[in-house]
Amino acid sequence: NQLAAWAEMARAIAHEINNPLTPIQLSAEHVRKLLHDRGVLPSPEITACLDTIVRQVRELRDISGAFSTYAKLPDLVLVRVELAAFLREIAAPYRSALPPGVLIEERHAEAPPILADATILARAIVNLIENALQAMPQGGTLRITSGPQEPGEVVLTVEDTGAGLTSESRARLFEPYFSTKSSGTGLGLAIVRRVVAGHGGSIDVTSSPGRGTTMRIRLKQAPRV
Repeated sequence: NQLAAWAEMARAIAHEINNPLTPIQLSAEHVRKLLHDRGVLPSPEITACLDTIVRQVRELRDISGAFSTYAKLPDLVLVRVELAAFLREIAAPYRSALPPGVLIEERHAEAPPILADATILARAIVNLIENALQAMPQGGTLRITSGPQEPGEVVLTVEDTGAGLTSESRARLFEPYFSTKSSGTGLGLAIVRRVVAGHGGSIDVTSSPGRGTTMRIRLKQAPRV
């Protein structure tokens, strides 16, 4: 199917990107040592060039990692998670270091626990929060909410008051390699969708130009013990 084809392409791209990175990095470090031993370094210009090579290798490793993650998510280790406490912990670093002009609102209603891999699901939610903040460069409100939904379900939302999305962008938002940003792999929201699906849940988006964006994740409550 199409998702399997995307995953295979991501795996192949990750492999092709990753292979040359180690020799490039090792060569840059070897050149640095040779130039230092021969008295050429320190030199601000040469040091800057070598630092750029090493930094770009690091960024390529991050890109390769994103492709690998999309190709095969790690095996989930599911535990019972209290959603409100879980989301408050994720939001805590943002409460103390929000961008200028951004406010954060949290509303959590009492809800049954879910079964989740807390580390992997947290990464997905952080991705949604980061996207929301990037959508509000002039400031706005970040809202994070959670609570019960349909019987046996809980819902969490990440909402911004940013520029919003066109209907075309909204329809394609979770496609691999589609992005509304000028940088990055375009895999962030595709990975979020795979993470949510791996938890047996679903994600949808509500947005329109000038009215902000709401990401809504529905998850099944944990079985009663």
